[in-house]
Amino acid sequence: MIFVGPLKNYELFAGDPRIQHAPVAWRRGGLRERLGVEPELRELLADQDSLVLDPDSRLTQLGLLPVGAEERYHLFESRSYGGSSARTLPGLAAEWARDTLES
Repeated sequence: MIFVGPLKNYELFAGDPRIQHAPVAWRRGGLRERLGVEPELRELLADQDSLVLDPDSRLTQLGLLPVGAEERYHLFESRSYGGSSARTLPGLAAEWARDTLES
């Protein structure tokens, strides 16, 4: 498994030795600079077995970047999942991943 994104976000999963890190960062600047990450994402997702668990990141919030086949794409809507729950974001993310991957 490869976590794509900034190191700070990867740290949520760094304790799991099965997960590697691909440090694709959100680029600052105009739209052209922000979409400049697309070739790197395309290469990472080239395998037909790629499964995307999207944490509603800045990389994909605009909906302009291809993130793999729709049937292999799962969005964690971090602003709404858990609603009024007092659980931590890592706890909610773990619950969402468990529920998503077990179904």
